[in-house]
Amino acid sequence: MTSEKTTRRMTKAARPVVDRTVWLDAARAILIEQGIDAVKVEPLAAMLEISRSSFYWHFKNRQKLLDALLGYWTDVNARVLRSLVEPHESDPRERQRIAHLRKIFQDMGHSTPGSLIRAKILYFHQLGYYLTGIKESENVCKRVAPRYLEVLSGIKL
Repeated sequence: MTSEKTTRRMTKAARPVVDRTVWLDAARAILIEQGIDAVKVEPLAAMLEISRSSFYWHFKNRQKLLDALLGYWTDVNARVLRSLVEPHESDPRERQRIAHLRKIFQDMGHSTPGSLIRAKILYFHQLGYYLTGIKESENVCKRVAPRYLEVLSGIKL
């Protein structure tokens, strides 16, 4: 799992139609990788290989982008939270995954309620990584995996 530089230039063939969502996705990627100070119009335009004028078509200024980015982030995360409190709308595949993880924790000796909690924490943790676009290097994954396992399973490594 090697981390690619988010700020790499896109080829013309790979370049999407640059609408508001593309700008927000690019801003989110830079925010995650480099922090809030790096979320600026010029680097975003360079990353997307388009002129800054496209940015100003969608956003009045950088602050409006940051405000929209916060709203975008909230909307994405709110969908996940709503799915947690509205189980009747949840995906059957999600329920199967959680049931499978619960069984693993039960097989490790945890109680049924404890296994369900651990399964949900693990599943939603991984979902959070996916939704936020966090990418970690293979070295980081290898370093933190034993601690995650210890925290989730209760088994001291």
